[in-house]
Amino acid sequence: MKELKIEKLSDLGVGIAYDGEDEVYIKNALVGETVLTQIKDYFVKGSKRREGVAVKIISPSPDRAQVFCRHFFECGSCHIQHLNTKAQHELKIRAIKDALSDLKLDDKIADTLLGADRADTKDPYRNKSIRKFALQQGQIICGFYEPYSHKVLAVDICSVEPLWFSAICSDLCQAFCQHKIEIYDETEHTGTVREILLRESGEQRLVMLYVTKDESAELDNILYAMQQKYHLDVVALSVRPQRDNSLNRGEIRYLGSKKHIRASILDFTFNIGVNTFMQVNDRAMDKMYKEVIDFVSCAKNKDKALDLCCGVGTMTLPLARHFKEVCGVEIVQSSIDAAKDNASLNHIENVSFVCADMADYLLHNVGDDVGAIIADPSRVGLKEQSCKAICALKQPLHLALIFCSLKACERDLPHFIKSGFKVHKIIGVDMFEHSMHVETVCLLERL
Repeated sequence: MKELKIEKLSDLGVGIAYDGEDEVYIKNALVGETVLTQIKDYFVKGSKRREGVAVKIISPSPDRAQVFCRHFFECGSCHIQHLNTKAQHELKIRAIKDALSDLKLDDKIADTLLGADRADTKDPYRNKSIRKFALQQGQIICGFYEPYSHKVLAVDICSVEPLWFSAICSDLCQAFCQHKIEIYDETEHTGTVREILLRESGEQRLVMLYVTKDESAELDNILYAMQQKYHLDVVALSVRPQRDNSLNRGEIRYLGSKKHIRASILDFTFNIGVNTFMQVNDRAMDKMYKEVIDFVSCAKNKDKALDLCCGVGTMTLPLARHFKEVCGVEIVQSSIDAAKDNASLNHIENVSFVCADMADYLLHNVGDDVGAIIADPSRVGLKEQSCKAICALKQPLHLALIFCSLKACERDLPHFIKSGFKVHKIIGVDMFEHSMHVETVCLLERL
């Protein structure tokens, strides 16, 4: 065993110390701490990275906090729950500054995170969860994959999710056992029940069970019983016989007439279905969307705005208050259909929606009547072709970019700065509390 000093945290919040030329990864260790460490094998033969086990924290960090989730040390989803709130926020702001250091934008990066001003950070914040079922030692369990594996960790209570998520999963495990419903084994590709989706919006609740086959009346009876006990508004089955883990490929059957719950976002009402993309943190989402829309609505040209990667229209509709016309662009047809329904639901007539590849649309359909653009792409970011297509527009523009990956932000943002856009402000968003993840909002303008 050796005493090692933690120099930095990995992307998953694991402490990293150095033993000669070797990097030693030590869970539950924070920067600056001296840790008595049992050094284990290399992760991969020939690598200089190896596992370390913290035997004792010799000099704890002043930023260390008491964890409040009983599964923290095994689960790994809340990477930095052992770090106090102030230090978590400073860490995320520093991550943004480090990613964009070559651009020398420190004076443009906000010193506080959006969504990080709640009185009690121990409150549940997630409105959605997907949990896995598994059979372990003859017992049916439900929970999450352990880090770097497909082994399911049984989670009786998740501290960042509503309590009923855990309660219904526990009841389902008991019911499946009682009625001899088989749990899916992904190695053998046998069994029926795979995962469960849980969503909450206000007092409305949605549940969808993922199965390999839809042949059991007993399964329907179990779900009807859960619907009554937990006051579920939407209950569905997704039948997916394929081996892969893609959740959106199943054929959906609803147990009842309702297919949506509703969410209120910036005073607009949205239908939320089983496959609808929605940010998991309502409070952070509202603040992020408001910041973006307040900025782009300052554009002098109010003729037209674009909402790229618009999803179900959660920013398209609020934008319609500020522009004569707004067009939402999205590559997923089901999201476009839902966005049109949401526009009708809110009686918004000055919006249109197009199912198209973002880069293709920008290259062939955008004129000089556009005064503002919002883009909220997936983790892969905008990519070079879309960046160049936006930069090729010559008119004055207000541009708001939302990145859920700092690597994508680091790669894409220089395109716009080099083409003449000025950075107005960069804001971090604490969408996933107690994790290493930070959303980054970049507000730019070209006069």
